[in-house]
Amino acid sequence: NDIVKFKTPAFNISLTPQHHPAAWIDLSSDILADPDSIAAAGGIDTTGDGDPNQANGLADNRIALAISDIKHRKIMIDGQSTMGDFFKKIVGDMGTRSETAKVNSEKNQTVVDSLENLRKEISGVNVDEELTKMITFQHGYNASARLVSTMDRMLDVLMRMGS
Repeated sequence: NDIVKFKTPAFNISLTPQHHPAAWIDLSSDILADPDSIAAAGGIDTTGDGDPNQANGLADNRIALAISDIKHRKIMIDGQSTMGDFFKKIVGDMGTRSETAKVNSEKNQTVVDSLENLRKEISGVNVDEELTKMITFQHGYNASARLVSTMDRMLDVLMRMGS
């Protein structure tokens, strides 16, 4: 259930400025006032309440080591992966989904182009083909007109012969 910790109410979300978003990062006023207040040492619990209340002295870096150890501990997704592994998986998943979407988009565009070409073949007019057909019909009309003209002359000749 660690992923639930990342869900933030909308009122706590802010957008960073487009230029220089690092300008929003700031140190706590307590740390600015006293840098020695950064706790790197674990301290000694003298009262037994679990809260270290006495400094342990120099060379006690237990807290700093515990913080640096977070990088290597499996604390993400119910203790199954480290932060690095978790973010690598997210980035890898995004890359895979992005590539799949790109490939699917290209496939869909190919189908659209193919259907568009088919539509043009069915409904479109090929000017060269139509001109060829028109010339063919024109030659046919001319041949038919000459045939009718020749038949008319032959009939005329036959009628004169018979009279």
